[in-house]
Amino acid sequence: LFKTVFMHPRGMDAMSLSSNPGSHGRYTCAVRCDPSGNRVISAARDGTVNIWDFAGMDSGRRPFREFQAEEGHVVNALAWNCKGNAFLVCPASPTPALYDRDGQLICTFVRGDSYLNDMAKTSGHVAEVTGCDWHPTDPDRALTCSADGSLRLWDCSSRGETTFDGKLKCLAVMKARDSRGTRVAISACAFSPRERRRRQRQHRRRAVR
Repeated sequence: LFKTVFMHPRGMDAMSLSSNPGSHGRYTCAVRCDPSGNRVISAARDGTVNIWDFAGMDSGRRPFREFQAEEGHVVNALAWNCKGNAFLVCPASPTPALYDRDGQLICTFVRGDSYLNDMAKTSGHVAEVTGCDWHPTDPDRALTCSADGSLRLWDCSSRGETTFDGKLKCLAVMKARDSRGTRVAISACAFSPRERRRRQRQHRRRAVR
């Protein structure tokens, strides 16, 4: 039995979705809730991604959409953008994918050139992506990290540069090195929440006025 359980922030009203048709066939490895709290995406070791809509859920407690992220790869990370109208899926491969709120594929990120030693000279990751995050206030700016030792910033808007076949190229690259200058793998990444807090303070000031 593979359990996916959602719980109220105060520890009440836990909801188990695992025993219902449409639940993951392997154990759940990533869960993310959208900013509104109405939708949740979950991913499993079998590479499936489910989208759950609490507002439209009936007593069957089934996800309204299920898809395979990338054949033969587990999912390492998921993330919603700050508007909740798009999310990233990062399978254990160099090519994350961007989906809209309903789980329709928007674009795939380009795979980098593994023959280049300098990660700054290639437009995408060359090893499995291990984590991702979205800018706290910009719904089009995403960050990914990889076992190739690079952090990559992506412009997910229509202004983002793409290849001839529509694959998204990264906007900027940051490389991780140890004290000896050797490239090291990166296992997680995150934006600072400082900008989000600054925007929240601005909104509160405007509300007071």
